[in-house]
Amino acid sequence: MTAAPALIVRALSRRYGRVLAVDAASFQLNHGEIGVLVGPSGCGKSTLLRLIAGLESPDPDTGAQIIIGERTVFDADTALNVPADQRGVGLVFQDYALFPHMTVAENIAFGLHRWPKKERRARVQEMLRWVRLEALAERYPHELSGGQQQRVALARALAPRPALVLLDEPFSNLDQNLRSELREEMRALIKQSNTPALFVTHDREEAISLADTLLVMHEGRIIQTGTPHTLYWQPETLTVATLLGEVNVLEGIALDGHAECALGRVPLVRSAQGRVRLALRPEAVHAVPAADGEAVIERVTYFGHDQLLTVRLQAGDTVLVRASGVHRFSLGQRVHLALAAPAAVLQAT
Repeated sequence: MTAAPALIVRALSRRYGRVLAVDAASFQLNHGEIGVLVGPSGCGKSTLLRLIAGLESPDPDTGAQIIIGERTVFDADTALNVPADQRGVGLVFQDYALFPHMTVAENIAFGLHRWPKKERRARVQEMLRWVRLEALAERYPHELSGGQQQRVALARALAPRPALVLLDEPFSNLDQNLRSELREEMRALIKQSNTPALFVTHDREEAISLADTLLVMHEGRIIQTGTPHTLYWQPETLTVATLLGEVNVLEGIALDGHAECALGRVPLVRSAQGRVRLALRPEAVHAVPAADGEAVIERVTYFGHDQLLTVRLQAGDTVLVRASGVHRFSLGQRVHLALAAPAAVLQAT
């Protein structure tokens, strides 16, 4: 038998006056899976997380449901609405929300007040070892670095063995270098715990690197879900394509598995017919220096590890090319262009 999903969300909506913050959101998350809600600020990500946590209630007349594990915690049709503290959900907030008057050990023990004393003490020690903070157990939050506070917040959320952990922009208060290091560490810790998790972020790099399943939100709606690889290389809409990175958008005429466009004849991710709009990532276009090249480099933005070239084609169109930082390109240089991946066909809306 196939295990039931860890989280099922059906038709969740939340309106504030005339503003529809969340619009009929539906998705599911499997056991041991990390989901990431990504989208621009104000698109409804944090509101959706708060609805799942029980910190806010969905609109009552929508047929909405929230099922965590195999337990229904919200059902609009029956008016069931389980309080937040009874949903078995761990929360990690943007500012960590650690109790300043409690030590590290006391913060971790906060959600274990109903456990027998001996089991509570053992669980706190287990969590301290797990996040490598045993030596800091008696320190207070203000005595910790941002990364250490983050690990305490995660340990506190996971200590009661929740059915689900929700994390709202947990890296936003950290500098860029520390963010990159700690998101890898936090992903590994959550995977070790085998607890399903749902992150919220507006940072595309963060979303792609954290997620098993990516959920793109726009204006309150979840507009595409799938693996990071699928959404990056096969976006269904221009919104998804541009949200996840630089993209070349080209008009073309499709015939089955290929299309004619400014780059010539290009392969397609899936067959199409007639006029199409194509999405092609810059790293899927290779530039090869050639005196008789059909394209000319107009701009070079160098990052060290790679570089972004703006290249003008004979017909006048420009395309972005992401090249290795090893080779030196210069303005006015002629190049041949070749494709390393097929183009995605974007929907009209």
